[in-house]
Amino acid sequence: RARLLELRKRKQVIAVECAVRDSETGKDKDSADCSVERTKNDTGDDSVEVRSSEAKAADVKDEKKGSSTKPLWKPAGMLEDIVREKQLAMALLENTISSRPDHPLNLRLAFAASKPSFRLTRAIKRSSAELSVFPLLKKSHRLSSSATNHHHDDEPALFSVDENEKLERYAMEMIHAGVDGVFVATDRARYGSSLQDLSDVSSRVRVSAVDTLSTTPIVRHDVIVHPLQIAEAAENGACGVVLIAAACLADLDELLTTATLAGMEAVVECH
Repeated sequence: RARLLELRKRKQVIAVECAVRDSETGKDKDSADCSVERTKNDTGDDSVEVRSSEAKAADVKDEKKGSSTKPLWKPAGMLEDIVREKQLAMALLENTISSRPDHPLNLRLAFAASKPSFRLTRAIKRSSAELSVFPLLKKSHRLSSSATNHHHDDEPALFSVDENEKLERYAMEMIHAGVDGVFVATDRARYGSSLQDLSDVSSRVRVSAVDTLSTTPIVRHDVIVHPLQIAEAAENGACGVVLIAAACLADLDELLTTATLAGMEAVVECH
């Protein structure tokens, strides 16, 4: 007691978190489940801290929780190279627009949308028992060698449509045929279509709609690994994005939150 009083007078921090069991438990004060830690304070003097084992266990738990904010995950197969490519592209874009807080993409991420439309949810949850249909529009597709009679070629053949062909024309034909929404691929290297095609399809569909609520949902389909890609989708007229879990599992929570704040919806692809 005298030592503690002396330390308090010297303005040292004393933390006593040990609950000593009373004499009725049959254990004396020395056998209590606690430990004493002696450290040096800023002035070089000794500081005493008495902590219970429960308190120390809680500290260890908090440290582990803080050090494992993201699950360990590494994309497998072809996705690994694609994810690395997307991450590099987004790092370059992020560095390019970092000095411009007024850039449209930065503004999309800085301010929450006023109200989501939920058009994608309504399109998927049809009142009838029929399946919802969402075609994926793209300008090229890799076919298997067997489908193209290239039996000696291990690399899949690339089937392309005319580069000048407008995807919005196909989108309108499918919407008139009764589809519930349209996915637009924006990976130019693999599917030939880009964000410009997404913007063109969204604009055409929006102009043709009777009102905002009845507008057919347009969804960006890509390997999304960064919030900036969601901002790009919103900026180009999409109301939703596809998140491939196998590619972005470690950042899935962050990407879902970003989509929600941007007033968009997400379809999580699991396979």
